[in-house]
Amino acid sequence: MLVLLLTACEREATPTSLPIIKTTSSTTLSSSVSSSVSNNQSTQISSNGNTSAANTNIVTVAASTPTPPAQLIGPTVGANGQITVNAPPADGKSVSGRFYWIKGGADIWMGGAGAGKALSNSSLGGQLLLPVPSGGLQKDPMLAPDGTLLAYAYSPPPYLDAAGTPIFGEDIYLLDLATKKPQMLVKRADPEEFLEYPSWSADGQTLFFASRAPLRENNRVVGSKLMISSFNLKTQQRQDLTKDGSEPFPLSDGKSLVYVGIMASDDTYAYSLRILDLQTKQSRVLLTDKENFFGFRAPRPSPDGKTIVFAGIGGPDEVPLANPPVANNQPAPALTPTVKKPGSGPLQNFGLLIFGLAGKTDRVKTAGAEMPDLHGLPYDLWEIKPGGDGLHRLTTLFEDEPIAAWSKDGQHLVFLTGNGLYTCNADGSNLSKKSDEGAHGGFTWQP
Repeated sequence: MLVLLLTACEREATPTSLPIIKTTSSTTLSSSVSSSVSNNQSTQISSNGNTSAANTNIVTVAASTPTPPAQLIGPTVGANGQITVNAPPADGKSVSGRFYWIKGGADIWMGGAGAGKALSNSSLGGQLLLPVPSGGLQKDPMLAPDGTLLAYAYSPPPYLDAAGTPIFGEDIYLLDLATKKPQMLVKRADPEEFLEYPSWSADGQTLFFASRAPLRENNRVVGSKLMISSFNLKTQQRQDLTKDGSEPFPLSDGKSLVYVGIMASDDTYAYSLRILDLQTKQSRVLLTDKENFFGFRAPRPSPDGKTIVFAGIGGPDEVPLANPPVANNQPAPALTPTVKKPGSGPLQNFGLLIFGLAGKTDRVKTAGAEMPDLHGLPYDLWEIKPGGDGLHRLTTLFEDEPIAAWSKDGQHLVFLTGNGLYTCNADGSNLSKKSDEGAHGGFTWQP
C-alpha cells in the first residue's frame, strides 16, 4: 500500500483535464497598492488541484520592485482554499529556440522553433519526443550544455517482490536527440531508490542528481534517506556529495552548486536553500523559514554565476501562509500544515514523497481542510546572490510550481508553471504570458 502512494502522487493530471470553476470577480490583497488592473487574467487553484480561468479585476504589485517588509502582500484565498493567480492574458507569441517539458504526467515533449505545432495562447504546441512505456513514468528533463543530449528520470513499470509487493524505483537516463535512442546512465543502488532532478556541469562531463530511498531499521521502513550525488560520464563513477538535499544545480565556475535542503535525517523535513562547496563538501545556508519562506523549488544559477533564481512559497514581504488573506480583507481559517507522523514537527515538505509515514498517508493536513502536498501552493520567482545577499522578488503571480531557465546572455528568463508559460527580463520586468497551457514534471530550454 505504501509504495503505491509513492508513484500515485507523482502522476499529475494535465490542466486541460480538470473541471472548470466559474467566478465573477476577485481581489488580491495588498496594503501597498490600491489600484486595480482590469486587463489581467486570474486562474484559481483549488485545494484538490483544479484550475480555472476567469477575467477579473486584479490588484497587482510591480514585479520588478521589492515590497518593503512592512507592506505585506498575499494571494487571494477563497473559503474552499482556492488561490487566485495574478497573470496577464496569454499573447500566444512563441519563444526563441526549443524547450522540453513533461506532458500528460509522463511523456517528454519538445516545442519551439521547427518542433511540431506552433505555440498558441491556449497550447504549448510542439510534438511528442519520447513516449513513456506503459506503466512507466518520465520526468525532470534537462538539456546538456551542447544541446545534444537530454538527461531525465525514468521509473519503469513496477514489479512484484517475493511477497507480492509492487516495487517502484527510478533511474537516470540519457536521450540522444539525434538518434532519439534512450539509454540508462545511472542505475539505482536500492530497488526502491528514486534518482531524480539531473543537472549538468558546464563542460558536460558531470551529471548531478538527487536521490531518495527508504531508511530501514530491522527490515522496517522508518523514514527517508535524501542524497545529492554526482556521476562522471568518463569514469562512470557515482559519488555521494551531501545528505538531506534535493534539486541540485551547479554554478558555472564548477566550484559549487545550489540545492534545496530538506532535513530528512532529523525527521523534521525543514526546507532551506543552500550552497555546497564541491571541494570541501561544506554546505552553507542561504535561506530558511526565518525569512518567512515555507518551501523552495528549482534553483537555477545565472550563466555568469552571479545570481540564483528560485521558486519560493512566501517570503519576507508576504502574509504568512498560516493566516492567508481572502477577498474583502477577511482572514481565512488558519492553514498551518501538519502531518500525522510521530516525532515530526510541521511539515514543509510540499514537494517530496516520504517513505515510512505512519497511517500510510502522504497528504498534508490542515485545520478543517486538506491541501495538496505537491501542487496548488502559491509560488513566485525570487533571486539571491550566492553570497546570501541581494534577496529580491521577481514575480507576484502566486503561481503553481514555476521552473525557470536562463537565456545564454543572462538577460532573460523563460519559466513554465502549472498554469502556463511565461517570459520576463532577468530583474522580473517585462513579464509576459505566452500560453495558458501549463505542465508539471520538469522544464528545460535551449535558446
